Amino acid sequence: MAINEVKYNLKDIYQSVFGLKAIPYPLLVEENGYFKNPFDGDRLQNIIDSVIGNKPSAYSGQVMNKVVLNDIELANEPLIDLGLRKNIVFTDMVKYQGTVKESMGLKDWSVTIRGVIIGENEDSYPIDELNNLRKICETEDVVEVLCEYLNIFDIFYLAIEDLQLPAFEGAKHIQPYEIKAFSDRITELIIREDEEFI
Repeated sequence: MAINEVKYNLKDIYQSVFGLKAIPYPLLVEENGYFKNPFDGDRLQNIIDSVIGNKPSAYSGQVMNKVVLNDIELANEPLIDLGLRKNIVFTDMVKYQGTVKESMGLKDWSVTIRGVIIGENEDSYPIDELNNLRKICETEDVVEVLCEYLNIFDIFYLAIEDLQLPAFEGAKHIQPYEIKAFSDRITELIIREDEEFI
């Protein structure tokens, strides 16, 4: 029985769906615009080391793109966008040009995760993987996130606000997705009955 082999280029898929264009290999373009031979000198050893796991690199899956939500790993190195805003109160003053600004702390981090789910062959829609993603996004509780990049910013839980599943033309085995969420913390409220509130 023959095994169906699916070949795809993640760079082209991300460019088609999200409009992102990446260079094929970092630092391999000479000043005249021609590509350098990636196998000159130490570059071959660097590629080999990254593939077998000796060092993290853009050539391997060891960069900080691994995202696990509630024990389910998102496939194909999803892209993550982060944003942070401050709570600022603007007060107008009489006979004063401009406003007085009071910083009232920070808002939650806004997190956008974009990726693609790809079926095992060109005729199979990735139903199981999509159901896992749907289950994560439909939960009413916060979602635990394990991701080195997000954890740098002390983001360990997400409150998912939105899931988008845009169409991908020409390949029924590919389903792009975009998750919008906010950072969250697990907070316990203690209610004391021995105190009176007015």
